[in-house]
Amino acid sequence: KLSPAEVATRLTGTWVLNKELTSGFSAPGRRGGGGGRGGGLRMAMASAPAFAQGRQSSASDASDLSPAELASRAAVREMLQLAEVITINATPEQVVFEDARGSRSYKLDGKTFKVTVAGAEVSTKSRWDNAVLKQEFSTTDNTLTQTWDVDADGRLVLVAKLESLRMRTPDQKAVFDRKTP
Repeated sequence: KLSPAEVATRLTGTWVLNKELTSGFSAPGRRGGGGGRGGGLRMAMASAPAFAQGRQSSASDASDLSPAELASRAAVREMLQLAEVITINATPEQVVFEDARGSRSYKLDGKTFKVTVAGAEVSTKSRWDNAVLKQEFSTTDNTLTQTWDVDADGRLVLVAKLESLRMRTPDQKAVFDRKTP
């Protein structure tokens, strides 16, 4: 069993997306995917196109949504973005992710705090769960759960799941190789 300090050391570094081993994320422009800053990928939503919107609706009725619902929809889209290169700096107390979107820092105390993503309020909670970093991001309509781990081959593995009252996505997995200098 690894201590949080040992797990933090394993997660720390610059990682490059291994597209061949990544499943459930789609490239920009493909169904379920979309453009993003930095040439990233998005969680594939082809089996549940209305899910990322938090309710059963179509794009044609977006005008019926309140500003808060539109912001929540945009926040979920942004949280589902996956950068091709990510730098992680982790300690037992906090983790910092840096990529093409900027820098995001999370305390690893398991307490909920609010952040603003794409104009929407998002509740976040991050903690160590044995040898895994576990994060939850919740809007009024959806919860995105992510776990970050380094596997036996030394690869960073992100497992993501999106849930709402109406639907759940299957686990989506992204695999990253450590960038060598």
